[in-house]
Formats: sequence, structure tokens, C-alpha cells
Amino acid sequence: MTTLLREMVEELRGGTEGADVCAIGVGAAGTVEWPVGRIRWAPNNNYENWDVRGLLEASCGLPVVVDNDGNVAGLAEARLGGTRNDDMVLLTVGTGIGAGIVLDGKIYRGPHGLGAEVGHMNVNPDGPKCGCGNHGCLEAVASGTALTRMGPQRRPCTTRGA
Repeated sequence: MTTLLREMVEELRGGTEGADVCAIGVGAAGTVEWPVGRIRWAPNNNYENWDVRGLLEASCGLPVVVDNDGNVAGLAEARLGGTRNDDMVLLTVGTGIGAGIVLDGKIYRGPHGLGAEVGHMNVNPDGPKCGCGNHGCLEAVASGTALTRMGPQRRPCTTRGA
């Protein structure tokens, strides 16, 4: 990943538009240690204790900010969406389920940095195993991955009557 980002920065710097690249921002899936920029753990990826910020700063020579992807998506929508919202919640549904909570115009991280980890709320203790190791997390029953897994288990719909 660092090689790809370094190449992108070099391409932008050398482009005909003369882009002035002065920093890199990364929205990363998983638990990100803020403001250190280390991905502590990403249950849907094979990341653990990955110092993304340190590696990118060393590779590209630019300041780097790394945060959870749901957090940065929520902040971007709050500030740049059709209407500015200083207080909002944004849900992301894809491989997993995430969220970004914005209060008073700032990302809410909670006391331990996990304020918006809604995908790992337990909604069915007898439900399927989640990538985090628990059973019945919202992510295990409602993410794109879960729907893909459950699709073949469902009986096809039939039409009644002629």
C-alpha cells in the first residue's frame, strides 16, 4: 500500500496541473489508534498493529493522518454534504458495518476510541460468527458479506396464482 500511495503522490506532483500535495489522509477499516495512525486490528482484513502513518510518512516525506473509515466518511458528509450538519450519524454498509458520529462538528470517538463501532453490537447472541470472533454482531447479519453468505441459504421466491 505504501508503494501505491507514494506512486500516486509522485504522479500528482508531476502532473500538468502542478498539484501541490502537502499531506496524505487515510480512512482505514478497523480499529485505528488515534492520533497515532496505527491500525490495531481489522477483522475483515489481515491487518494487526500496522503503523500506517509511520510507514507513509517515512516513504512519502509528507504528514499523514490515519483514522477509521467510518469516522472520516461521517466527518466528510457532515462538512461537505448538501447541508452542513454539526451533529449527525452516518452508517456505512459494505464488507462490514461501520459508522461515523459527529457531535458539535467533531468526530466522536468515545472514551476508548470505539465510539462508532456499531457493526460489533450484538443483535442476536445465537447468530452467526462475526469476523471479530463474537456471535450475532450486526455486521455478521446485515453487512454485504453477511447477505452474500446468507443468499444461497434462502429459498427462492415463488409467485402464487397464474
